[in-house]
Formats: sequence, structure tokens, C-alpha cells
Amino acid sequence: MKNHILVLGAALLTLAAPQAQAQGKGAGGPTVTQVVVAAALTDKFVDKVEAIGTLRANEAITLA
Repeated sequence: MKNHILVLGAALLTLAAPQAQAQGKGAGGPTVTQVVVAAALTDKFVDKVEAIGTLRANEAITLA
């Protein structure tokens, strides 16, 4: 069983390798993705909702 999984994994890697190489061979080579970085901070968050209306549950049960 393990041999079948290894053979299947090797076959998938063999099929995926040419596609991965083709993506890097664009007009100017691999593209660069710019990343925006910001410092993490701590802040207070209040989970409060004020609304006028009627609430109805999506599901209900009857206990007897």
C-alpha cells in the first residue's frame, strides 16, 4: 500500500514540475510581488449591536 502511494506521489510531482518551470519563464523571468508590512497593535474591541426589530432563530427544537 505504501509503495502505491509513493509511486502516485512521484507521478504527480513529475507532472507538476514542467508546469512550475514554465510559469517562471515569462517575458522578464519571475514576477516580484510587493508586500505591505505594518506593526501589530493591541486595541479594545466591543462586540455590540443596537437594532430595532424582531429576532428569529434559524433553527429550533422542542424539549419535552
